[in-house]
Amino acid sequence: DAEKRLGPELEKSRVSVRTMTGNELNSLTPEAKNQGIAARVEPFPYSDFETELLDVGKSQNITVLALDQVQDPNNFGNILRSASCFKVDLVILSRDRTVPITASVEKASAGASAHMNVSRVTNLTRSLEALKSAGCWVYGAEALSGSNIFETKISEKAVFVMGAEGPGLRRLVKEHCDIM
Repeated sequence: DAEKRLGPELEKSRVSVRTMTGNELNSLTPEAKNQGIAARVEPFPYSDFETELLDVGKSQNITVLALDQVQDPNNFGNILRSASCFKVDLVILSRDRTVPITASVEKASAGASAHMNVSRVTNLTRSLEALKSAGCWVYGAEALSGSNIFETKISEKAVFVMGAEGPGLRRLVKEHCDIM
């Protein structure tokens, strides 16, 4: 039935619809409740940081969110959802010790991940320096910094850095922030 209803749309895309028994479907999705439907999708399409950096340099007004070792998929998804609401232009995260965008992250983001530019970088501190060279100010989020975000003048080209659950920002990342 689905193939008949979708007809021309299926022919234009690489989508195929297959009907199967409940047991067959459950064997494809052993870790999740499938509610009678499942999809096989391509891995998340991360954006290239170097390409994004060129756009940052040309822009007059840009907001970047850098995540330092965020581990919890639900937390990361919630962050992406909030970033989308605040019109963050780019999210960057390190390749190591940071949760990648997984099905759990996408679910927690409630679809926001599909509308975000997310780049994975090898070295977060080097990326922060590159963003500074492109004219950005880097603001680190730390509860005990003594500064009040509401009393801080925020640059039109801003990078906000948030740390991991529990330990927060690493020392080297803090050292590359202009304001804490």
